[in-house]
Amino acid sequence: INMSRSLFGAGFALAYLLVGLASPLAASLGNKKGERFTLAVGLFAIGVSCLLMVFFGSSSFGYIGAYGLVMGLGCALATVLPIQTLITRWFKLKRALATGLVLSAGGFAGIISSLSIKKMIDSFNGNWRIPWLFLAFLMGIIAIITILFTKNNPEDLGQNQDGTQKPNDDSSNITHNAQKKVFLTSENWVLKDAFKTKSLWLLLLAAVAQFGIFYLCVNHSMIHLLDIGVSDTTAALAPGILLLASTGSRLLSGVLGDRIEPRFIIGTGLLLSLGGCIILLNAVSTFAIYLFAILVGTGFGLVYVCLFTMLGNYFGVEKIRSFLGFMIPIVTFFGAVAPFLGGLVKDKTGSYEPVFIGAIILAAIGAMGILFAQPPVKKKI
Repeated sequence: INMSRSLFGAGFALAYLLVGLASPLAASLGNKKGERFTLAVGLFAIGVSCLLMVFFGSSSFGYIGAYGLVMGLGCALATVLPIQTLITRWFKLKRALATGLVLSAGGFAGIISSLSIKKMIDSFNGNWRIPWLFLAFLMGIIAIITILFTKNNPEDLGQNQDGTQKPNDDSSNITHNAQKKVFLTSENWVLKDAFKTKSLWLLLLAAVAQFGIFYLCVNHSMIHLLDIGVSDTTAALAPGILLLASTGSRLLSGVLGDRIEPRFIIGTGLLLSLGGCIILLNAVSTFAIYLFAILVGTGFGLVYVCLFTMLGNYFGVEKIRSFLGFMIPIVTFFGAVAPFLGGLVKDKTGSYEPVFIGAIILAAIGAMGILFAQPPVKKKI
C-alpha cells in the first residue's frame, strides 16, 4: 500500500513500547479482576485492532491508531504479564519448563504465521485485508476458550501448585530441591522489600543488557554486514537465523532452568551474546555470520525464559504481578531504545564498531553481575 518505512517503523515501535509501558495497567487489572478477565479483554482488544486495520489500516492515522495503540494495548493485556503470572501461580517444581513451553510456542507461532499469512494474501490476489479478518475471528475464538477454561489459581480446582491434591501437601513448602540445586522460596516478597536486595537489581541489569543487545542485533546486524561488504543475500539471513535460534533456545532454557540455578543460565546466555557481538564486528564469512546469529539468538532465549523463572523462584507467587509490572516496562524501554541509539551512533561516527563494543561491555557487566545475585533473605525484625 506504498506506506513509508518510517511510518511502518513508527507504528511497530509504538505497539512494542505500549506492551511494556501498559504492563502496570495489566497488573492492576489482574489484581482487581484476575488473569482470566485480563487475558479476555486483551484478546478482545487485539481482535478490535485487527478489524480496525481492515477498514483504516491503509491510512497513516488509522494504522498508528489501530496497530500502534490498540494492538499494543491488547498485547500488553494478553501476553507476558498475565501469562507469566499464571505460570508462576500454577507451577513451582517445573516452572522453567512451563515458561519455556509457552514462550517457545509464541516464537514458533510467529514463524508459522508469517508463512501462512503470505500464502493467504497470495491466494486472495493480494488482498491484505483477508488475514486481518481471519485474525479478528481467531482472537474471538481464543477469547471464548480463555473465558471458559482458564483458571486463575490452582485452588479453583481444589489443587495446589504442580497439581498436588492435598491442601497441606509438603511440596508447596519446598524451599530448595537438593537434587536439582534450584532455589525455590517459600516466602512471598513485596516489591518495596525486594528493592532493598541486590538480587533484584542485578537481575534487572542482566535483562536490560540482553534485551538491548538482542534488539540492537535484530535491527542493525544486516545493515552492518552490508557496510562491511557482505552480500545482501547472506546478510539478510542473519536476523532470521537469530530469531529462529532464539525460539529454539527458549525451550532449552525451560528444560535446564528446573535443573540448574537460573542465574547461571542467564550468565551463560549473556556470554553467548557477548561472543556473538565479537564475531559480528568482523563477520565476513558465511560461517561467521551464522555463528553470530546462533550465539546471540540462543543467548536471548536462555535469558528470556530464566528471567521470569528466577523472578518467581526468588520472590514468590503472591505479588508476582507487581514484580512483572515493575520489570517489563523497563526492559521493554531499553529494548526499544537500543536500536535507536545504535543508529544514532552510526550516523554520528559512520561506524557500528562503537555500538557493538558497547554491547560487548554491557554483556560482560550483566554476566558478571548476575553471578552475585544470591537468593535474597528477608531481614528479621
